[in-house]
Amino acid sequence: MVERFGTILLKKTSLSEDTLSAALKTSEKTGQRVGEILVRQGAIGEMDMLQALSEQFGMDIVPVLP
Repeated sequence: MVERFGTILLKKTSLSEDTLSAALKTSEKTGQRVGEILVRQGAIGEMDMLQALSEQFGMDIVPVLP
């Protein structure tokens, strides 16, 4: 079973359950993605989001060189 994005963030970052809950509510109202909301708010970094997505989908993060 695939672990939920928010659960991964709670385990791997300092994100609080209250902040995640608020982001989920905002996502439901606006249709925006939870990760984007949390990054925009400064609750998590972009790399935190990428690492959580990588873990959720079992994919490696591949750096793109210029």
